[in-house]
Amino acid sequence: MSEGRSFESGASKRRRQREQRQKDEETARKIPKLDQFFFRQSLQSNAAESQESQAAPASSSFEEQPSAIVDPTVGTIHNEADTAQPERSSEVNTASDFGPDVADPAYNADVGMWADRIPDNVREYWIAKDSCHCQFKDHDFSATETTYDADKSSRGCRKEYFYRKQDKTGQLIERNWLCYSPSQSKLFCFYCKLMTDAETFGKTGCADWRHITMLISRHESSQFHKDAVVAFRLRKCIQERVDANMVTQITAQEKYWFSVLERTTEVIRFLSERGLAFRGSDETIGSPHNGNYLGIIELISKFDPFLEQHIRAHGNQGRGHASYLSSTIMEELIELMGNEVFARILDELKSAKFYSISVDSTPDISHVDQLTCVVCYVLPSGSTERFLTFLQPQRHTGEELGNTLVTFLQEHSISIEDCRGQSYDNASNMSGRYNGMQAYIKRHNAAAEYVPCAAHSLNLVGQNSVSCCHVLHGVDLSLDSAAKTPGKKPTSS
Repeated sequence: MSEGRSFESGASKRRRQREQRQKDEETARKIPKLDQFFFRQSLQSNAAESQESQAAPASSSFEEQPSAIVDPTVGTIHNEADTAQPERSSEVNTASDFGPDVADPAYNADVGMWADRIPDNVREYWIAKDSCHCQFKDHDFSATETTYDADKSSRGCRKEYFYRKQDKTGQLIERNWLCYSPSQSKLFCFYCKLMTDAETFGKTGCADWRHITMLISRHESSQFHKDAVVAFRLRKCIQERVDANMVTQITAQEKYWFSVLERTTEVIRFLSERGLAFRGSDETIGSPHNGNYLGIIELISKFDPFLEQHIRAHGNQGRGHASYLSSTIMEELIELMGNEVFARILDELKSAKFYSISVDSTPDISHVDQLTCVVCYVLPSGSTERFLTFLQPQRHTGEELGNTLVTFLQEHSISIEDCRGQSYDNASNMSGRYNGMQAYIKRHNAAAEYVPCAAHSLNLVGQNSVSCCHVLHGVDLSLDSAAKTPGKKPTSS
């Protein structure tokens, strides 16, 4: 600001705003992301197989819990029950109990889908899960059947390969290290794949079915396999780890923040289901104007000691302090939930195959035209109608509107050929026989029958019915002209 000037210059304001924006971005980068606390459920069958044995998340009910206290040494909150020293276990679940994104092949139960170089967080996850989820010993092995010309015999994977017989007692002992890959039709060693760089039974697997019995016996007696088993057991055993205290602290932190997100997520779902507003005029905890979201959280905290202590320790701390109660986190949670709902609707739509569409456009408060897209399909439970999304066409022509819709469906692998019906209003750009949107859709799929909107058609019928009443119209005109002509009596026709 120069001398004699009583106000801040525009350049100074812009510089100050730019510096504040950079500080906000730097603060946002330091705050942990939410994805690590969430378990993305997939509707695909292979993902379901890899999830079915995961530990159930903590209960979402707000039952009374032991009062929480702040640990000044680490700056976090722990329940009083956690402060007692439990009996030390020989093993620890070092992976997150809340599960990773199962869409990542590294977390798939199929060992053949794992990368050659396994990241440390993925290794920790499977060390905690162990090999029992990856064996597929009851799988259909017909894809492995191979006929050898030398002896005209057919060989392949067999369930008996997953067991070995002890020589002295004849007892069958399970080979818990042996895993079958349905995607590659090969056998892998769980420990060698996870802990070493071995090629056979490790990176590349083994599919030599003619000599498979000898190869399995040779592998399980090899030194590098034994070293991999020892490394796995030592990594799994907490007492043998140099970062044992760190692992315990990280696990406690994950469980703590998951408990916080569990409560905030339930509040968001409650408000979303009822279509209630989230935010108020401020975001101050304790204020009567902080909106439904923070208000309900405050109400729950009166009966939930854990949430009460969390609010006392982390509430109203301002930017740069992670509390997971702010509007930024709330909107991110809403977006994550919306993505899950959208994915579920797409899966239902694809499973139903045939569908009809209903489209209409209207400008929002900022005068941006939004094209609403609604689909109707039939499930075993009955007919279902779902809102999909808002589309933003560049122009209002029928071709542009139709192209926007078809492009959206193609981006999400929904075939326009499966559309069996379309319904719009009676505007010319929508219902036009030659250049309307319905004509554009019919050029892509002749089976998509067009049905005009019944409510809009009824409205047009009423308007046209009134406009054709010439008698009343004439009376109105004569009365109006008589009123304007002094001394002249109105005439009726």
